[in-house]
Amino acid sequence: MGYEGGDDGDVGASAWPGFVDILSSVLIMFVFFLMITAVTLNFHILIFKGKIKDGAKIVIAEVKKDAEKSIQNLTVENKVLKEKINDFMVQHISPDQQKKPHVQLADMSKNKTLDYRIDEKKKTLFIFFAPDSITIDDKISQKIQEFLDTYKNVKLVNIISSKNMEDRLNNISRKITISRIFNVRNSVMRAKISTVKIGAYMVDGQPIDGKANWVKVVVKTDKS
Repeated sequence: MGYEGGDDGDVGASAWPGFVDILSSVLIMFVFFLMITAVTLNFHILIFKGKIKDGAKIVIAEVKKDAEKSIQNLTVENKVLKEKINDFMVQHISPDQQKKPHVQLADMSKNKTLDYRIDEKKKTLFIFFAPDSITIDDKISQKIQEFLDTYKNVKLVNIISSKNMEDRLNNISRKITISRIFNVRNSVMRAKISTVKIGAYMVDGQPIDGKANWVKVVVKTDKS
């Protein structure tokens, strides 16, 4: 019996170390699993970041390409526009005028319109400017709107500007004339006249009332 008791004691003593081995194995496998998972996630994160960078590079390259193409188109359009403007100016400016010095435009914003006159029979409003002025003051702008409001069923509004032939200026003189047309046109548009009904013309006109710098607004109605 003493021998059997000794065997039971040995079995009880060897049960605990086996449990420890199993627990250790489980912990080792769990740590190994975590390591494999961490390495795998890190690998996929690196691949994902690389794809994002590549995609961003492609998008940036496409945007840059489109921007360069747009810039080239704008450059071509600007060149064509300049050529058209130069051709237009050459056709209306004599060689003698091109040799004359440029006029200075520094103080143009301070110069205002001088006077106006209305010809009711011809349905025309004359606006007179100082030699180097382009600005429409509030008084003249209001007068333009009142003049247009007197007519119903407006079919067409022609804005005709005269170059000052006495000054014999070059391109700057033409720019002054064009600026006057646009300023008068803005006042006409404030009178709720559609842009399709507005015409603009530049002429080598003669002085009116002894004044060479004028713009006239001519109204055409359904009856005229």
